[in-house]
Amino acid sequence: MNKSYKWFLPESTNLTRRVRTSYCYPDGEVIDLFCESSKDGKFVTDIGETIRWLLSHTTADCLSEQQIQRIQGILSRYGVKLYQGIFVGYLSDDESFDDALERLASACIAIRLHHFCNDSL
Repeated sequence: MNKSYKWFLPESTNLTRRVRTSYCYPDGEVIDLFCESSKDGKFVTDIGETIRWLLSHTTADCLSEQQIQRIQGILSRYGVKLYQGIFVGYLSDDESFDDALERLASACIAIRLHHFCNDSL
């Protein structure tokens, strides 16, 4: 894993489990997600790849406040948070990593579909 992603993550976290999912973004790119446990609990993350993709498909240097609010609205439907540019889904006590990965992948797909269908967020 690229060590430059470490600054995106909560302290005391080491990503140990990369998961190449069977899900693809609308452009055909395979969704890779990561699982980890920290002092704050178990979580799954996209390590910022969805936001990176959005920024690579726009002429702006950063997302606008309105775009961020739309992203957060979509993420909230899936129980996923936006944390310093990455999507993070914390697991509930009775949730498996598989269920959390499916939830996060669905959120990532929804963001990209929204972008494709609306030409922007």
